[in-house]
Amino acid sequence: MLLIEVRNIRGPGCIASIRQHLGDIPGVRAVEVDPTRGTIRLDTRDESIRPEVVRRLRRMGYPEKGSLRGLRLVRAKAASLLSCAVGRMSDHRKP
Repeated sequence: MLLIEVRNIRGPGCIASIRQHLGDIPGVRAVEVDPTRGTIRLDTRDESIRPEVVRRLRRMGYPEKGSLRGLRLVRAKAASLLSCAVGRMSDHRKP
């Protein structure tokens, strides 16, 4: 089990986007997202995937808590808004 605390998770669109982008990492069996706590829990036995997970999350606008400050944090927030919107759209397309 891998637990990562992140910033900028807002709701269903963010959750859908995070699940989609992390679920295809080899060794990840399930992705649980808790927007209230700002945590992402990955069901995996391979702890070595952590750097890849953190990298993907940061690129999507969900940096690990305490990893960014100032303007970089503002940019991450903007990226997360886009990620949430895309997640919301893709979540509505599922049957």
